[in-house]
Amino acid sequence: MKLFKVSNNILKEVGRTNFNLEKEIQSLIEKNLKAVFNLEFIATEFWVKLGANNFRIDTLGYNQETKSFVIIEYKKVKDYSVVDQGYTYLSALINNKSDFVLKYINKTKTNLDPKDFDWSQSRVIFISPTFSSYQKNSVNFRDVPFELWQIQKYEDGHISLEQHVANSDQSIDGFKQDNKLINRLKGEIVVTSETDLTLKTTESALDAWAALKSHYLENADVELNVTKNYISFKKKNTAICYISFQKSQLKIEILRGYETQANGRKKVLKISDLEKKCTEIVNTKSSGEKEILSRFIVVSVKDVEYAKSLIDQKLNAI
Repeated sequence: MKLFKVSNNILKEVGRTNFNLEKEIQSLIEKNLKAVFNLEFIATEFWVKLGANNFRIDTLGYNQETKSFVIIEYKKVKDYSVVDQGYTYLSALINNKSDFVLKYINKTKTNLDPKDFDWSQSRVIFISPTFSSYQKNSVNFRDVPFELWQIQKYEDGHISLEQHVANSDQSIDGFKQDNKLINRLKGEIVVTSETDLTLKTTESALDAWAALKSHYLENADVELNVTKNYISFKKKNTAICYISFQKSQLKIEILRGYETQANGRKKVLKISDLEKKCTEIVNTKSSGEKEILSRFIVVSVKDVEYAKSLIDQKLNAI
């Protein structure tokens, strides 16, 4: 069985068939968690406590890039509140950090402390064959920490996953005063938008960003990923480059690979930089391996063509 994550329904010409049980969806996602969402599998059906109640988390994943936990819930029915349930699970996570850390340590055999995780980037993913209009509208804000993914199974064995993307630039902050559960998590969970990251950057640099963004998102294989500190372009869940927004420029870093004791730099991508605009950055990780990046600066649209020539080398290598 093949699994696809798609931005539009590329399999619409194939006849659909139904999932028999939520467990079928759960098993499918857990077996393909890395390939589909680029998450590390930590636990299945993990029980946590919130007040006097116990809650079962269907799947617990971990995002190595953001150093945060991701809770995944599977549904075959439409009569539940995405917002209430999502914030309930996030509240359980925030109030039981030690339990989540212990589960992570037992699974990965690593020795980490709660401070090593970024709890503010915790997220909830809902996966269902269908979502109601009410459910979609309830998360139609730019800064909710939830994702809705519609899953479909086809008669030829293919699976498609399509994300419901919010089309509103409105913040959920204006509605928090009416929801005590949301208010309790204020400041604990942070969702950063592209607007938040670009707010203090000059118009000249933003024109360059608009040109780069427009160019790369024309490629159906490229996705935009917004984190707390930067935006990245990704292809097949692999980062092409990271863009940080500074006052008068874009700082762009291309992850070329890792230097290890066993392989040296054999698997590190070589970037052709004829104009000598790149600076090599080496970050040593706790494992001892070295992260090798090429960093360069984009100030205005005049820098865009050369930036594309550098970025394309990583894009084409994936």
